Amino acid sequence: MKPVDLYRAVHDAGMYLRADGDKLVIGPSERLTAELRQLLREHKSAMLAFLADAHQTLADLLEAAMGVCDQHGDGLAARADMERDCLSMPLHLRGDLLDHFRGCHAAPDEPARRDWQEVDKSIEGKGSAPTKTSSPRGVARSSAIGHIAQKE
Repeated sequence: MKPVDLYRAVHDAGMYLRADGDKLVIGPSERLTAELRQLLREHKSAMLAFLADAHQTLADLLEAAMGVCDQHGDGLAARADMERDCLSMPLHLRGDLLDHFRGCHAAPDEPARRDWQEVDKSIEGKGSAPTKTSSPRGVARSSAIGHIAQKE
């Protein structure tokens, strides 16, 4: 059984699982079945490695989430909501969200973000320059509206 599948089974049973050094801590213990207990014993080292990897994934997810907030000009409340949502997400789903953020919301040094910076530069001085709270989509929309109005 893959560690992610075993973790999913633990989560679906309404339990938490975390590492404490070289030990697995699970609870609430009254929900632990004999079958799950045996599987956790058999796959203990793989589960410890999975949990360590999940810790790094969370750090990467939080960094990517704050990058998305940067792109959209989100304030402190929205950032706090995003952080809370990331922290409350089950371990086995965090990687999917991280992949989504990386795929749809490019980091500042990736080409998709540089393209938006070029859009920002191209509209400066044309009466529709972006503000600190503008999102890239809003900038493009206001730019398009500005160009249409200039042609009329």
